[in-house]
Amino acid sequence: MPIKSIHNEAELLNGIARDDEKSFAELFYGYHQSLGEYVFLVTDSREMAKEIIQNVFIKIWEIRTTLPEIKNFSSWLFITTRNFTLNAIRATVREQHRKKTFQLQLPQEETEPSPDHNYDQFEPIIEQAIAQLPPQQKRVFVLKQQGCKNADIANELGISPQSVIKYQQIAIKAISRFVKAHSELTVIIAIIAVLKK
Repeated sequence: MPIKSIHNEAELLNGIARDDEKSFAELFYGYHQSLGEYVFLVTDSREMAKEIIQNVFIKIWEIRTTLPEIKNFSSWLFITTRNFTLNAIRATVREQHRKKTFQLQLPQEETEPSPDHNYDQFEPIIEQAIAQLPPQQKRVFVLKQQGCKNADIANELGISPQSVIKYQQIAIKAISRFVKAHSELTVIIAIIAVLKK
């Protein structure tokens, strides 16, 4: 998901590097909406999106003296946000695994039905979701899972890099809807979106 650079980005980065809190606030308000929409699309959680964006901007402040050295800040910002999102999802999945293991170790009479009892069914559900995609979307999504770059996928399929991004986004939405309809754990939607990028 490309992020448009705000018009006075370089000026703000230089200001932040000099500990200017007003520049930091302006940078935040310039980018937080589009980043938040992306994280929410991936995680389907407003709380998680809010926390992730907060952590991203905390990191920006922590490394503020090096900000003017970043050549393409908007791309760096998107990649950083994506990485924070992936880490948050991994932490959520690990916590769910931990809870599930703990539930299984309890005596049967002390346990209640776990909301993620169908965790082992996720992979078949994901495979079904991918299988129902239109051919071009499916090829883009599978190639992205394999770690291919947008430019390489575009060359292989004879389409533009922008079309690759569009097909990937549409595929993620379609898979998300399918998984939501067939699973109780919406966090798997996020896993699909960031799998092997």
